[in-house]
Amino acid sequence: FKTFLEFPIIQGFDRCQEVTNLRFFSPGGRECEVVCEEPLKICAREELGEFLLKEATRRGVSFFQQRVKALERKGSGWEIQTDEGNFEADFLVGADGATSLVRRQLGLWHKTDRMTLGVGYYLPQTFDRKVIVKFLSNPPGYFWVFPRRDHSSVGLCATARFLQGQALFNQLDYFIGQFLQVPIPTKVVRCGAQIPVFNRFDPHEVAGVNWSLVGDAAGLVDPITKEGIYYAIKSASLLAQAMEEKRDRLAAVGIAYSELLQQSMVRQFRRGRLLKKIFYKRFFLDRMVAAGGKH
Repeated sequence: FKTFLEFPIIQGFDRCQEVTNLRFFSPGGRECEVVCEEPLKICAREELGEFLLKEATRRGVSFFQQRVKALERKGSGWEIQTDEGNFEADFLVGADGATSLVRRQLGLWHKTDRMTLGVGYYLPQTFDRKVIVKFLSNPPGYFWVFPRRDHSSVGLCATARFLQGQALFNQLDYFIGQFLQVPIPTKVVRCGAQIPVFNRFDPHEVAGVNWSLVGDAAGLVDPITKEGIYYAIKSASLLAQAMEEKRDRLAAVGIAYSELLQQSMVRQFRRGRLLKKIFYKRFFLDRMVAAGGKH
């Protein structure tokens, strides 16, 4: 919801399912239902991405649908090598997700204990248009059901060092069969993704001379909910602001961007990292969900 409020470019995107009711379940069997004052907007990332790409090209951005193979410094700028040719750029932005090629080419790596693994299916049911979240304490994470217009995204995320993909899918299948009590279609499409987990903010790992990382590539994901779309767009907006402020000194953009990140979201991430230490403990989840049922 806050993403649509804060960024006018997204307000023209109308392929969302609005949801007001959320059901929460704790590891100990507590449950509650919360009704939001303002509806949540649930959409497919692919459709949102296509919309933003069309908006960008409509406003003058050139888009080359080519696979980047390598990056090299060239003077104060960059040479970008693709499967169809080479490009030169004054400034490099890595917006290529948790497994970012740009991040790796810069010699920066997400540590494996900072990653969360998410797996899921798209099921034909819409589950009364209610969001369902069932928290887990071991491994720490949660099952989710996010209803869309004509189907639902159903999945599970947990800390990667505890489980591998197939083990998560096995748990997800059990959840769907025993908890949701619906069949899994024979030809269902599996999906999975790595999600970075915020551990600490190092300005040298998100920006430097004539380069910056945004979104998942920079590790900017909520430590508890693993939500990243808002922070991806927010960090891109902050980078644009830094570029505008330092338009005559491109080498100073990285420092300005890092400072804006610290002012706008890093403090929140640090609070989330501290809360995460107890958030997925069984006693905390049971009490939190029980308290939600009293309102």
